[in-house]
Order: sequence, then structure tokens, then C-alpha cells
Amino acid sequence: MRQNLLGFAHLFVLLILALIVFTGIGYYAYKNGQIRFNLQQEQFTTSPAPTANLSRDEVLRDWKTYTNIKYGIEFKYLSYLSYVEQGPNLFQQELDKGKQISGTVEPSLENVIFKDQKNATQFVLGIFQINLKDLSVNDYLNNFLYTRGRCDIRWGFEPTTTSIMDLSNPKVLKVAGKKPGFQNCYYLTNQSGYLYVLSTEVYNNQAAFQTLESSLEQILSTFQFTE
Repeated sequence: MRQNLLGFAHLFVLLILALIVFTGIGYYAYKNGQIRFNLQQEQFTTSPAPTANLSRDEVLRDWKTYTNIKYGIEFKYLSYLSYVEQGPNLFQQELDKGKQISGTVEPSLENVIFKDQKNATQFVLGIFQINLKDLSVNDYLNNFLYTRGRCDIRWGFEPTTTSIMDLSNPKVLKVAGKKPGFQNCYYLTNQSGYLYVLSTEVYNNQAAFQTLESSLEQILSTFQFTE
């Protein structure tokens, strides 16, 4: 009789232990599944939203606006970019002091550098004084536009195409080429005698450059003179 009771007690203990083990396994599986779900949900919510099926207004809705009252321009740019205005370069500063200058670098009134979250330069806006009211494909060479901006043939840039683009109300002269990476410059001018040059460059990654080129031309489509 005593042996039967001991055997029953052992069986009862084994059943309790088995129940504890199965409960623990079930709880672990639940928590593990919950963690996986939360991780997947977090990854989904931080992924960029696709823009292929969005209208232009929907794409631009969350973009920031750059405004320069002094030089009369305004345009939208991607929300993850930031910019730094560097002001006139050294040669322009010397001119402003009434001094004579010499050299191969053109005086610029303003240089604005647009960077991404990793502090990598995406494009540069340069503003210059110039006596040119309109633009043609010949102005890049005939009016020495290459000396302004970063598409300078004196420093190894090789232009491949020069064209006039109708991206927005201002006429845009586009110069594409290599130096030695992929590089584009976009020139705009207004009736006040200012030349605006947007330059971008990517080394040895054509796909990345094409993405940047597309974004920059979308930015240019919002370019406005505010004077």
C-alpha cells in the first residue's frame, strides 16, 4: 500500500513538472513572437514611403522651403536635407573692400551647401554677379559660365551634353559631364544680373548619381524668382 502511494506521488510530481515545462515553453514562444512582431512593425514604420504613385503636389507637400530674400529666390528641397550659407568667398570680400583681385577663381556672392543626415554634400548653390539677361547652350563656353560653379573645364571637367531645360518658369541651362565622377551643373539667371548655379557630383556610382540628379531636377522645378 505504501509503495502504491509513493508511486502515485512520483507520478503526480512528474505531471506537475511537465506542466511547468510546457507552460514555460508556451510563454517563451509567445514573448518571442511578440518581440518579432514589434521589431517588424518598427522596421515597417521607419521605411520611406514609396512615391512612384504620388502626384507632384503630394511628393512636395512635406518638403522644406529655402528662401533667400537678398538674392530673390525660393525653392523647395527634400525634408531630410539641411543647409549652411557660407556667404561671399574671399575674392568677393576683397572686392567689397574696394581692393583689386587677380586669380582664376570667380568672386561669388553666396555659397549654400545642402547636406544629408550623414553630413554628405548633395548639391551646392552658388550665386554670382553677371551681366547676362538670358541663357543659351553657347553661354557655357562663350560667356565663360564654366568659371562659375563646379563644372570648370580648367580643372579637368569634361562636358558631354549641354541643353536648355523647361523645368519651371526660369530657363535652366544644364551641363552634364565627368570630373572624373559624374557631375552636373544647372545655370539660371534673372533680370537683376544674378547667376545661380546648382552643382552636384557623385564618384563612381552611376545609379546613386541618377537618383540625385532626379531629385535635384525636381527641386529645380520649384525654383522661383521672388523679386
